[in-house]
Amino acid sequence: MNQSPRRNMIALASVAAVLTAAPAKAEDAQGAVTFQVRATVPMACWVKPADAVVAGDGAAGTVVEACNSAGGFSVWASYRPLQFNESATLSYDGHQVELSKAGQQLLRHSASAAIRTVSFSFGKVELAAPLVLALTIQPI
Repeated sequence: MNQSPRRNMIALASVAAVLTAAPAKAEDAQGAVTFQVRATVPMACWVKPADAVVAGDGAAGTVVEACNSAGGFSVWASYRPLQFNESATLSYDGHQVELSKAGQQLLRHSASAAIRTVSFSFGKVELAAPLVLALTIQPI
């Protein structure tokens, strides 16, 4: 069964809540019974492009970002270092980025948890060899 990332995260949180529930039975003066339940939701973060992210003039696609870290997250691209005569620009979620020659570039920073699909497209690309970007997500 193919489920959306949001449904997967909700299901994971539900299972975690059931598995870590610690009921404490108490009876008040009227005989009513109350329970206390505590749950811990594990942090889960992932970034998944629909297809490989390969630099090229006009190349485009989408990426699903998902992270339940309350402090937010950052999305990074790693790739081979660029030669002195190589360059590439990338529009990621509407923001233009010139790829660093060092082989690592911050693409997006979010100050809160989110599950969303973002678009990317390459602008001007001047490369001597193919360039594939590996995306990672880091909770804050």
